Amino acid sequence: VELPAAATFTISATGNGLSYQWQKNRVDIPGATSPSHTTPPTTLRDIGSAYRCVVSNSFGIARSRPGTMNPDHTILTPTLSEHPILGVWSYQHAGKNYTREFTKDGVCILMDGDQIGWRKPFRSVDERTVVVEGRYIHTLTAGGTLNVENQFSEGVGLLHSYL
Repeated sequence: VELPAAATFTISATGNGLSYQWQKNRVDIPGATSPSHTTPPTTLRDIGSAYRCVVSNSFGIARSRPGTMNPDHTILTPTLSEHPILGVWSYQHAGKNYTREFTKDGVCILMDGDQIGWRKPFRSVDERTVVVEGRYIHTLTAGGTLNVENQFSEGVGLLHSYL
């Protein structure tokens, strides 16, 4: 699926009196009660979302294997060595000092003070966004700060750039 196109999922089931309920990440999608489901236009937040259908009748319930949403973002993706997010970002959160380092080899390193909190892979989504470990979205704001999972961006400043 190309961003921001919709995606359609379809299931085939046989039996009498079948009912269908589509789910996104194991949560029922209101109104999605037919053998096929078309999503709204995809966004970056849809990356990795799992869609499945629960089919039921008077004899029981069957759940489909989940299909994973993987929007095609290759047209928008700059090479990692040129991404403006590369470098070391510092910030305070909950009264503690942290840094996040985004390296050219695709590793994000979280430092909690002087201790490594974790090392996780990341990939470029577009010219302002990366996804850490396939699900944590980090976006450069127009003001030049780093928005971390839409939770905080105030005070997240670039210490050192690798470009």
